Amino acid sequence: MMKICYVHLLVLEAFVGPRPDGLEGCHNDGNPDNNRLDNLRWDTPESNQADRIAHGTDIRGIKNGQSKLTEEDISAIRREYVPRVKGSDCRALASKYGVSHSLIAGIVRNKTWRHVT
Repeated sequence: MMKICYVHLLVLEAFVGPRPDGLEGCHNDGNPDNNRLDNLRWDTPESNQADRIAHGTDIRGIKNGQSKLTEEDISAIRREYVPRVKGSDCRALASKYGVSHSLIAGIVRNKTWRHVT
């Protein structure tokens, strides 16, 4: 069985030391092809996510290739949703937009797509 090794992690482990518990290998410039030691650091998952947002490399929303909805759809779903009203509940909206009712529930409860207002 083959093991996948990421170059940035190999560089950090070779020149900085073993990965500390709970930390990730991060690219300072957001370019995953730049694996120079001065561009790498161990940091928290939260800091790495903040970097993705700052660098514009975050794949939330329509940047996620698996997304079936647009930001306009999300806004419309939140406007159209009326709890316990037939035709405007989660199941009806799920059918209308071709997604699961649990996704609609997450959208209207602001658990997912939180970056869309």
